[in-house]
Parts: sequence; C-alpha cells; structure tokens
Amino acid sequence: MTEQKKTNGEVLTLFPSPIFLTNYTERFKDLGDLDDLTENLIKHIEEQDVVESSVIHCRKSNQLHKIPELKELCEGIISLGESICDFYHLDYDELYITSMWANLSTSEYYSQRQHIHPNNYLSGIIHLKGPENCSGTTFCDPRPAVEVLEPEYTQSTMFNTTRQVIPFVPGNVLIFPSWLPHCVLPSEMPFKNDDVRITLSFNLMFREKTD
Repeated sequence: MTEQKKTNGEVLTLFPSPIFLTNYTERFKDLGDLDDLTENLIKHIEEQDVVESSVIHCRKSNQLHKIPELKELCEGIISLGESICDFYHLDYDELYITSMWANLSTSEYYSQRQHIHPNNYLSGIIHLKGPENCSGTTFCDPRPAVEVLEPEYTQSTMFNTTRQVIPFVPGNVLIFPSWLPHCVLPSEMPFKNDDVRITLSFNLMFREKTD
C-alpha cells in the first residue's frame, strides 16, 4: 500500500515470474519423513552413474524417476505439477517427469553458474539436507534489458532487485518455470568435515493435445 501511495497511482505487476514454494512434510506427509527419504535416496543413488563430479561436488544420474522405490514420490511431484498447470489454466494431455537427479556437495565453495532448463515447462528442487546457513537457490531476473542501467538503491525491493534468494531449508520444495535463470552461490559459513548439501532436482513437461 505504501508503494502505491508514493507513485500517486496504481502499481501493476506485469509479466510475473512465479516460484511455487511448499514443504515436503506438508505436501508428501504420506510418504514418510524427510530423513527417511534422504536416507533412501542416498542408498539408491550410490548405484547410479556419475554425470558430473569434482573434488567437492557430485551429480548423480538424470533418471532417478525410474527407480521403483521413488515411484510414489514421483507421482506426488507430478500431482503437484498438475496443480500448477491448473493455476496456469494450461490445456494439455499429460504431465510427466523428463529427468531427475541428485546434487551432493561437501564444501562451502560449491557453486553453480546461472542457467535454465531448456525443453521443459516446469523445473523443481527439493532441499533435502544441508548444514546451517548453507546456500539456498538464487533466482535471477530473466529480463536482459534490466542490466542496461543499474543505479544504486537506498533499499532492495521486489521492484528493483535483479536477484532473489530462497534460503536452504530442509524440506523446501520449489517449482518454477524452466526458463527462469537460477544459480547457487558459495555458502557463507564453512562446512564441517561430515557436512553435505543434498538436493533432488527434476524437470516436468506436458504432452499437448493434438487433433
């Protein structure tokens, strides 16, 4: 309300970039607790191929959605995705998971460059496990024109910032448009020897109705 009064008129929010945030415990409570999911996932991904690795980071598989033990979780993710498609009033035949993978990092220096997930409609991240104050997911303004001029601001608001961070909270389930740029910045606090940051990521796509 304060922002509207300052402009002497109405503020229209055009072309929003929605991020859908829920919690594993609330949305998937019938599947057991988060620790059980994490333990079960770690057990199964040990047998999966390494897609990407370094001294401090490992990405396992792109096909975790095909593991029978994760079937109920995947069905829940698809159901959640369908509710988002309803929010968008999308007309489609079927929603399905195209890929699912796990990221495991063991250092505060882990970071991920800004990127999108092409050839998908929705993408998601589940924050499974991580030390206190480890980095969350940073979402970036998808409009390249905003970088033409970057003045200084007295305070950050939703109308002038070009980055927003969703903190790492175990159980956070984030779903967002696949075209929305995002990244992971290094964590501010050092990891201890046994600390590990684990996320489960996935992509969703729809099958269009055809005549």
